[in-house]
Amino acid sequence: MHRDVLSHWLDLMPVSGRVDTRCHFGSPWRLTPGSAGPLEVPFHVLLRGEALLELPGAAPVPLRAGDVVLVPHGHAHTLHDGSGRR
Repeated sequence: MHRDVLSHWLDLMPVSGRVDTRCHFGSPWRLTPGSAGPLEVPFHVLLRGEALLELPGAAPVPLRAGDVVLVPHGHAHTLHDGSGRR
């Protein structure tokens, strides 16, 4: 049986989690969480709409409803609506 990478990763280590914030945004919006603490892996689940994810030194990544983003190294990053407005 073929398993996806995330399922395999979750089998390798015990994982617990919590939702710190559930956000409902209207344009324009921007979320800039700082760096994660030790043993923390920030994640985002886009339930509706579209967004852009920006990580240091990388091109912006377009996201759409249903996408799940893990930031395994805990780097500071930005998630926004792509409008360029504050």
